[in-house]
Amino acid sequence: MALPRYREYPVAAPQPRVPAGRSRRAAARRRAAERRRRFLLLVVVPVLLMLGSVYLHAVASDLSRQQASLQERIHDVRSEGEELRLRAARLSRPERVVSLAREELGMRTPTGNEMRVYGGSIGEDGIYGEDNRTEEDLR
Repeated sequence: MALPRYREYPVAAPQPRVPAGRSRRAAARRRAAERRRRFLLLVVVPVLLMLGSVYLHAVASDLSRQQASLQERIHDVRSEGEELRLRAARLSRPERVVSLAREELGMRTPTGNEMRVYGGSIGEDGIYGEDNRTEEDLR
């Protein structure tokens, strides 16, 4: 029967000799700094990440609500524009304009003798018929 083998553990390197009071204070400072780092990593960073997540969710929610409000406004303005186009078409019908001119303004349709074209140039107002004769040519 063989003897059990014993494991050999590495021995730590010898530490330099420092006076006892200084080494304890330095070790205490190192431990305190390590605790602060650990506290930052385990508590503060996750809390900041959660607060950032909550903030981003609130901003996204607000933007979504604004988008819905703007979409509703666009729909309302488009329907109002369509109503205004229909109203303008109704109000500008020739029959309505003629009746308002007769009733409210006292206008009447001119007869042939009352109509005159002024200006001697050939243009839209000075053209008579297909052959481009002016009023002077007709006299």
